Amino acid sequence: MKHETGYEVHDDHDLHLNLNVCGEVDKTKCPGEGSGACSHTGTHDKPSSFMSAGKANAKLHYTPGFLFLYYTGGDQCNSAASWSTFISFICGAENVTEGPVLIHDDLDKCTYFVNWYTSAACERRIDCFVDTWTSRLDLSPLIRSTGNYEIINPSKHKEKFYMNVCRPLNPIIRFNCQPGSAACLYNSSSVGEPLNLGYPAVGLVYVYEEGVKMMYTHGIIQHSQNTTTEAGRVGLED
Repeated sequence: MKHETGYEVHDDHDLHLNLNVCGEVDKTKCPGEGSGACSHTGTHDKPSSFMSAGKANAKLHYTPGFLFLYYTGGDQCNSAASWSTFISFICGAENVTEGPVLIHDDLDKCTYFVNWYTSAACERRIDCFVDTWTSRLDLSPLIRSTGNYEIINPSKHKEKFYMNVCRPLNPIIRFNCQPGSAACLYNSSSVGEPLNLGYPAVGLVYVYEEGVKMMYTHGIIQHSQNTTTEAGRVGLED
């Protein structure tokens, strides 16, 4: 995936981010030595000054749900931190558009977050069907490769759930949920990032007289000052 000229992603506010995988960005797009990511605003014809968003490295890390590169040591952001870029490689749905997406630029953390959907990150995808005594129940038609399912909590209207079926969430710009998660909870009245409700790591289960159960594991739910790991559970009925 390392490319001689690198890659470019942008948001809808004229922010452009040039980056490469495990290597430097072309110096014509990022003056300076060793940058794995470089940002600028404006247009291709009239860009603003370029800013290093982290030094390149080839230290690919694994965590449940995704792989990632973390480029640190870019230009100074504020008195306490320099710019960095966090690139997550995600095994998305079968027909998801592959490539990098600029999800969020966190001005407090001085970090750009990029989600990169690629089959190269796929060890395996879970089956999206379950066999009963009499038939096979196949939920794969419910898998979304664009957009996500959105559900408002009927008892807490400021809470919204985002989810996909058997696969990770598709890109949501400026919504920095944990990469690779299949369900997230956003509370418009709270401060902080959305809560990851789990990854699609366990196959479907059929419970007699209750229907199909889908469980996403290793999610994070915060209770007061303590953070615990829990699973998100979804029941599907006819």
